[in-house]
Amino acid sequence: SLASGVTVTNADYRILSLDAGFKYKGFFFQTELYRRWLNGFEADGALPVDEIVDDGFYIQSAFYPLPKKLELYAATSQIYGDKDAGFSNSSEYLVGMNYYPFNSRNYRLNTQVIDVNHSPVSSTFGYYTAGQDGTTVSVAFSIFI
Repeated sequence: SLASGVTVTNADYRILSLDAGFKYKGFFFQTELYRRWLNGFEADGALPVDEIVDDGFYIQSAFYPLPKKLELYAATSQIYGDKDAGFSNSSEYLVGMNYYPFNSRNYRLNTQVIDVNHSPVSSTFGYYTAGQDGTTVSVAFSIFI
């Protein structure tokens, strides 16, 4: 991905991240800030850069307007790509809810809307893929036994 026909076989990877979060009476807030450095590339051809440095953050918050029944949440993440290395910014914004119909966390209806802008990766749960640019709407009912 750094140069056509060139394979990077090794690189040095460093990351500095700060995380914070708290919960209080049904309210939840979490954030993470990071800076990442990639350098020391070993490749089978010439590369246009010696180093890549990018920054980003993630924020998520949730609360229960109906305690133990309805949770509303929102989140965003932003990556500020290293423009000198040819990388652009990417982001995601999402809002959603969890509804627990049977006074148990074992049964959950989840709905969410995710707006993804130039995703650099695929999501863990398969809601979007690397490079996606657009909106995803999902509805799921989960039973945990």
